[in-house]
Order: sequence, then structure tokens, then C-alpha cells
Amino acid sequence: MINFGGCKQANIHHLGRGCPFALGLTYENGECAFIKQESDFFAAFTRNLVSFFESGKPVVDPKETIDVIAIIIYGGLAAQRPFEWIEIPGQE
Repeated sequence: MINFGGCKQANIHHLGRGCPFALGLTYENGECAFIKQESDFFAAFTRNLVSFFESGKPVVDPKETIDVIAIIIYGGLAAQRPFEWIEIPGQE
């Protein structure tokens, strides 16, 4: 669980191969929505990756990449240690 403050939280689950990227939302009024990613993310990702290797210039802010990897790594640690709050270094 990621706490964004102001009673806003998120959970991220890596469910494995073959599972589509999707987003489940619960709104303040209690209504829910499920959004399945329909775009071809990996084609755009591959183009941007090739562009990075050709130019040496990242398409996204490198801090965003580091933040995502930190969430994945510390999320895995948190899953192994239930009921214990795990701080992500560098996050405020």
C-alpha cells in the first residue's frame, strides 16, 4: 500500500505473465471502476528504449524510473513483512 496523504492510498500487484495491466478505482462516494489498459504500451516503450540507446537522452525523467523501481522493490519487501510499515528511501 502506498500512502499519498489526504486519505489517498494505492496498492500495486504484479500478478504475473498473461495478466493484463489494469487499474481498479474506488471514488470518495464509494463507487468503483475497473480500467483495462487497451493501448499498445510495449510498442511505444520499445520505440522509446531504442531512441534512448541511439541518443543517450531519456524520454522520461530518470527520477520517475527510480521511483517506480523503488516502489516495486520495497513493495515486495512489504509483502514479505505484513502489518509493518516500510518507508521507501528518498520519498517524502
